[in-house]
Amino acid sequence: MIVERPKFTIYLWLTLALAANEGLSFLGYIHPAIGTALFIAMVIGAGLASFRSLETGLLILFTELFVGGKGYLYSLEIDSTRISIRMAFFVIVMLAWAFRFARHRDLRPRLASGLRPWLWAFAVVVVLGVFVGLIKGHGLKAVFFDANAYFFFALALVLLSTAINLQRLFSNLIVLIAAAATLIGLKSLIALGLFVELQVNSLRTLYTWIRNTGSGEVAPIFGGTYRVFFQSQVYGLLGVSLLAPFLVPKIIREKKPWWLLLPITLGVTAVIVSLSRSFWLGGAAAFFIALIIGIRWFRWRMGDVVRIGSVSMAVIGVALTLNSWALNFPYPFPPPGQEGKTNIISQRLSEFGSEAAATSRITLARALLPVIAQSPIIGYGFGKTVTYQSDDPRQVQSPTQGRFTTYAFELGYLDVALKVGLLGLLVLLGVLFQTLRVLIARPSLVNFGLAVGLVTLATVHVTTPYLNHPLGIGFLLLALAAANQPEPNAP
Repeated sequence: MIVERPKFTIYLWLTLALAANEGLSFLGYIHPAIGTALFIAMVIGAGLASFRSLETGLLILFTELFVGGKGYLYSLEIDSTRISIRMAFFVIVMLAWAFRFARHRDLRPRLASGLRPWLWAFAVVVVLGVFVGLIKGHGLKAVFFDANAYFFFALALVLLSTAINLQRLFSNLIVLIAAAATLIGLKSLIALGLFVELQVNSLRTLYTWIRNTGSGEVAPIFGGTYRVFFQSQVYGLLGVSLLAPFLVPKIIREKKPWWLLLPITLGVTAVIVSLSRSFWLGGAAAFFIALIIGIRWFRWRMGDVVRIGSVSMAVIGVALTLNSWALNFPYPFPPPGQEGKTNIISQRLSEFGSEAAATSRITLARALLPVIAQSPIIGYGFGKTVTYQSDDPRQVQSPTQGRFTTYAFELGYLDVALKVGLLGLLVLLGVLFQTLRVLIARPSLVNFGLAVGLVTLATVHVTTPYLNHPLGIGFLLLALAAANQPEPNAP
């Protein structure tokens, strides 16, 4: 798939617009009446744009997806039911598609023969999971809220329809994700610096805005610092995967847009600030799969690998310096005797595989595996709960004393196996593998980035679930759309 080179001017304006959107969200949170007005105005604007152009509607929806966390930067409460702006955009785009389909019948999805059976099988698995959950008496509310993220896959009808010009769509999405990675990196750094340097009480409104809009969590940890985790930081990681191919050797032969190093660096910075070992592991997987694809398909030689590795290390070095600057503002590095804040990254890395780091997920796995074994083929359906006792000291000190009964689990693939069985897990893995195979077989800038991002996402999902959340599903849908391109791809 040939896409236009991202333009710096458009990137700059988009970044400013996304920053302004954050400010408006905060203003709407402080003043609910303004928040309601902004929600209604955005819904009307998105509706007019989507009914005029489905591509524009998709761009609006993916813009919110890239930066919106759980989707509640704007929301509307009706009779104690809170409607997120993401849900509103999703409904609008689907209604616009249905309206045009009913009138013109020109939106039939295009499905590559290799992917068609897997996609149909996945649709059947999700429907089966809903029915099994209802039959087993998990309750309509629990089944709906457990399965509703999978309904996001319905966007495939829009993305794969013949009315969408994917080359134009992806050309816009590339520069959009560059702006999103920039915003996520800056937002992570600013939040970290503020919470480290200022009294928490003075930031209570900011903290509740972050929490209540579903953007993420800010929590004190050892060393007198904080962990700033935003769900959208995953798009800092995925953004790097999509943007980096525009700079690597033997793929793009014209003058490279070196300004992309700015959003790439800030995307890496967001991943570092997150202190998420799942993200770090996903980043490592991305680097190695990129090397494998590059050597196999683009004939990278040792000199190419050395140059890529050198630039990557330089980017990580700058990102670590920015993280240190936020921790020790206004100094880029800690003064003598105050190295504890900066050492937090090495401490998190040293905990890989340790009992303290793994205890909660090991305990969860021990609780889930025996339950899965009792209904291994089709699972228990959506809404299935499991009660387990966490040994994590932080959870033990909670009001529940570490005992949880929930239908949402951190171990993403075990969650799938519990709800839709090994059959459903096999189908999901089949969709991932077949999509990856097609992308790698058709080398291009976009396909290379999507393939690397897909491996990243699949790795992160092991311990931090994203493939059962719109954030991960959205990226998978983009990969599916690219893999379904009927024409041959070329760099």
